[in-house]
Formats: sequence, structure tokens, C-alpha cells
Amino acid sequence: MSLISDLETLLKPPIAQLGATLETISLSLERGQHVLHVTVSRGDGPVDLDFIVMVTETINPLLDASRLIDHRYLLDVSSAGAERPLPLERLGENVGSFVCVHLRKPWRGENELTGTMLEAAADTITLKGFLKGQAYVQKISIADIDKVRLAIKF
Repeated sequence: MSLISDLETLLKPPIAQLGATLETISLSLERGQHVLHVTVSRGDGPVDLDFIVMVTETINPLLDASRLIDHRYLLDVSSAGAERPLPLERLGENVGSFVCVHLRKPWRGENELTGTMLEAAADTITLKGFLKGQAYVQKISIADIDKVRLAIKF
């Protein structure tokens, strides 16, 4: 197993117990210092500073005890963001969410569609939204999707 997958295995359960989802983990060298970046999201509330502190205080002792990282590092816990990218293989977890879909080729002259994801199958998603004042419900092949992110509905 890789270091990142070992860290995911260690951190996912305690983060889930706090009511959050571990979104990403990365270890990078920044200005000569190793930084462990951990991003989390929360379905039932904001990822505010108090929550970041709670996650940090929960995972820091586990990281120290595990000794998976054998050198000094800075732990950076942050929110994955309101408009975070969604991995194509995990779209099913976001059915019902308001999303922005960037297409590989235009549909009705548009490269981006914004709407509510009604369903996600292995090879398609169904999106409901408005385009140029007209309502639409459209099935989109995963092969035609470049990327998807959560969007904020105004």
C-alpha cells in the first residue's frame, strides 16, 4: 500500500465519526517544509473554523501515534470548498446536488451545464436545469464529461 492509502485508512473512520467526509489527502514539499494537506466536507453543516479545530485535534494524535510519516511535517486541515470538484467515479454519492458539468463537446452550443443531478448510473448522469430560459432534463454520457463540481445555486 502507498503512504496516502495508509493515511486514508487511518483517518477516514475518525473523520466519519465527526460527521464529515475525508475528501483528499496529499503530502507535498512547500518552501522546504513537508505539508500534509487534509480536506474534509460535511453534509449536515458548515466546515467552519471550530470544526477544522475539532478535526485537527482528533486526527493529530492518531497521526503521531501511527508514525506513518517518519519526518517533520505541518498538518493543514481545511474545507474541500463549496464548489469542490467531484470525482467522476463518485458521482452517485452526489445525486440531488446542484452541480456544474463541463462537457468535452458542446450540447446545444454550451460547454457547461448547471443543474440538479437527478441520477447517476455507471455510464450516464441525468441533469435537470435551465438553458437559455428553457427547462431541460438531459441524460449525459460520462464519456462526454470533462469534469464536474458542486455549484452554488443563487
